[in-house]
Amino acid sequence: MFKVAGGVVVNWTNISKEEYFLAMYKSTTDSSSLKLLIQNNLTTKINDRNICIKSIIKSYEYEGFKVDIN
Repeated sequence: MFKVAGGVVVNWTNISKEEYFLAMYKSTTDSSSLKLLIQNNLTTKINDRNICIKSIIKSYEYEGFKVDIN
């Protein structure tokens, strides 16, 4: 999860693994799709624990892990 100086973080819960990997793949020649994907999913809820935890879980899912913290 990125915490930008502008007081925003990326809400990774809105970004699917496929969207993210496609944008990363394309970014080797043109980073605009990755930038757009991230910009469209920024939130000012930098202190929202729910967004933080769910974004961490999402990062594990991107790597193929299944996380259940019930």
